[in-house]
Amino acid sequence: MREKRESAVERDILELNVDFNCARWCESCEKFFDCDDPKRFMIYERRRMQKAKKTLSTIKYKIPVAGGKGGVGKSITTANLGMGLAMRNYKVTILDQDFDGACIPKMLGILDKRMMMCPEGLLPIEGPLGIQVLSMGNIIKTEDVLTWF
Repeated sequence: MREKRESAVERDILELNVDFNCARWCESCEKFFDCDDPKRFMIYERRRMQKAKKTLSTIKYKIPVAGGKGGVGKSITTANLGMGLAMRNYKVTILDQDFDGACIPKMLGILDKRMMMCPEGLLPIEGPLGIQVLSMGNIIKTEDVLTWF
């Protein structure tokens, strides 16, 4: 009887294994990948998305250039659109999300520049006419291969 009660107590203790030091600030937690809390990804994504929405709300115009197929001219359209807007004195930032072969830095002539990290995140590279560029092509060297996990 005593063994049954001890195993029930042990089971209850295991079920109540709560980290009382957890402030639910998952994006900066060193135990994120070891955490068993199923809500950690929801908390992480919610806070990330709130920060992204807040940042994007300060940008008046956002023009996505997207397509499902490669080689149809998304990068050249983006570069030309950015240059055209910059020539009309608009502030332009290009976020190049082509991870396989980032062409925007090559098209704008800033392939040799590297992005730097600051407390707020990555600092964009300044291209021609003051165009700000955030691109994987300015993070890794051209001869390096990017492997996503």
